[in-house]
Amino acid sequence: MGLIAIKVAQDCPWQLPADSWPGKVAADQPQVKFRTLCEGTENLPDLRLVQYEPGHFEAAHSHDVTEVLYILQGDLDLGGETVRAGSAIVIEKNTTYGPLKAGADGVEFLRVAGFGG
Repeated sequence: MGLIAIKVAQDCPWQLPADSWPGKVAADQPQVKFRTLCEGTENLPDLRLVQYEPGHFEAAHSHDVTEVLYILQGDLDLGGETVRAGSAIVIEKNTTYGPLKAGADGVEFLRVAGFGG
């Protein structure tokens, strides 16, 4: 039988990226935090609620998994194009994208990655 899980975002603690994360910024720079709603496994995607503080910047990069970013609040500059709330960004694995910069009010989005392998 398959897994069905319900997660309430407010019940999942906010986390900060590990110091080893390539996008980690200095303490005095706009930060990132996230809530893990589902840890990715062989059969399940990784699902996170992510917040970038206003002005947070990440250099162009890629991941070895396909990602979907769904913008919930605020806006995100993606390589010079503004992506607003209600929009989805689909990024095929091993595709370089960015740079990313959070808008004046920051940005909150869902990140779904991996899709069960």
